[in-house]
Amino acid sequence: MWETVVQQYSKTFSSEEITKSIQQAKVETMRKIIRCIVDEQIYPVKITKTGYCINLFNGIANYDANHSIVKFENDVIEDPLIFLEQCLERKTDHPTNHPFILEIENHLIHQSLSYLHCSHVPKSAHPILSGDQWVITGHNIHPCSKTKLGMPIQEVMRYAPEYNQSFKLNWIMVKKSLLFNNLCDDHMEKLKAFSEFDGEISDDYYLVPVHPYQYQYELASIYESEIKENSIIMLDHQGGVVKSTSSFRTVCPLDHTFPMIKLPINSQMTSTVRSISNNSVMNSKNISTFIDEIYEHDPLLKTISSPMAEYGGMTYCHSNVLKQRNLSFILRENHAKALQGKSMYTATCLFERDHTGTKIYQQLINKSQLNPYEWFENYIQLLIKTTITLMTKYGVGIEAHMQNISVCFQQGNPVHLFIKDYGGVRIDISRTGNRLKINEGHTHATTSSMHEKVQNTLISNHISTIISHLVADYPLEEMALWKIVCLYIQQVFEQLSKEQIPWLDDDFCIFNAKTLKQKALMSMRLTNAKNDIYIEKENPLYVYIH
Repeated sequence: MWETVVQQYSKTFSSEEITKSIQQAKVETMRKIIRCIVDEQIYPVKITKTGYCINLFNGIANYDANHSIVKFENDVIEDPLIFLEQCLERKTDHPTNHPFILEIENHLIHQSLSYLHCSHVPKSAHPILSGDQWVITGHNIHPCSKTKLGMPIQEVMRYAPEYNQSFKLNWIMVKKSLLFNNLCDDHMEKLKAFSEFDGEISDDYYLVPVHPYQYQYELASIYESEIKENSIIMLDHQGGVVKSTSSFRTVCPLDHTFPMIKLPINSQMTSTVRSISNNSVMNSKNISTFIDEIYEHDPLLKTISSPMAEYGGMTYCHSNVLKQRNLSFILRENHAKALQGKSMYTATCLFERDHTGTKIYQQLINKSQLNPYEWFENYIQLLIKTTITLMTKYGVGIEAHMQNISVCFQQGNPVHLFIKDYGGVRIDISRTGNRLKINEGHTHATTSSMHEKVQNTLISNHISTIISHLVADYPLEEMALWKIVCLYIQQVFEQLSKEQIPWLDDDFCIFNAKTLKQKALMSMRLTNAKNDIYIEKENPLYVYIH
């Protein structure tokens, strides 16, 4: 049983504390699974007074939202794993061995441990890390938000951001002929200084940072032949003190003068192995330069948001995907100095709870002395203006979900956004006027795939999550909040109409359609789909726009 594993790593806590954390993990995970079943229409569902009635075909399951339990036939089910086995009984002959069951089991272990070990851990004073370390429950809607498949539990507790542990990076030397490198000399020098390595580096080698987990568990087996040939030299050296950001694999130096580093980690987190592709490295610098130029010439955008620059990196150009994706890194702007006098949170952390049980965003609303409607207006105004302007005026579909947007607050009031990680952006090259050259791949997008990315991440993920919390925590009307969203979307398009943009109406149509596209996170795990699956969902904006 997974609860036994939690107990093994919680010897310093009382049985009551352990039981409480396990129960919290069950409640949160069951809530996310039920939400996926309902939103993705995985099974026929009817709304009841207390929750949902779900037809699993082998029986009727009644979910009680007030108590986070499922009543199935004569049983009361609290454990999401047991419930999932019932869900999967008709889909597979071996439901207990289904990959999704294993992922949820792993998630439940780490979710319980995060609640137990990290809920009361003091946060870093670092202006970037202090807001990121609240990531106790992880991804706001993904049912596998704490999954770390293949990674030993003690290593998760060593490197996960919520544990607030500092560590030093490992360093290796790699023959230059193996690597694509688009870093400038200045960043190469900074990287060398950050490494604290004072040994000799041959002219035909690069010094490369490696995550300690990757160094200890992955490199020797993946690059056995390269190590034997001395194409890769495993240095017995650690240097450069860092802590993990909310994304786990992106680490932040404690010294503000050095860039952040996005590193590959060969472990499945949520639904993806967190390695880094050739294209991500090769495109990062060009995309970043292109977006920086947009901001330099658009004073309105510059006042409300900032892109976190990516300076490029290195990647192993090899036909073997495992080899190429596990020897890559990207340097990213360290913007700590820009946060003086402000607080910043990765958006997904805003709905975590402090030691008093109060959600972070509620603290911020109280501090701002605004009412919840006013605070919400200030927040979504920044988000909507930034996302739609970048898409419609410049052809850049950012990932506007809560993991890639950080929000800066002054006295609790949202005043600025930071956009991070360009690996998931969708750029409509037909709108860039030949000013951007990037490799073929997901980023090199069609208009429809750019629309899909923006619609899903902005509306279905980010704004929907904020509204669901506001309605749950304050006496607010959900449709009144969606009306505010609608008004700001219309306002942005009215402002952009002065620019004589030929595709303006086409872009507006993705917000006034009867349905919205939402990523089907659980369906993708049940089918083991390699590409994203989207479902059509009723558009709450439709009634106001029409």
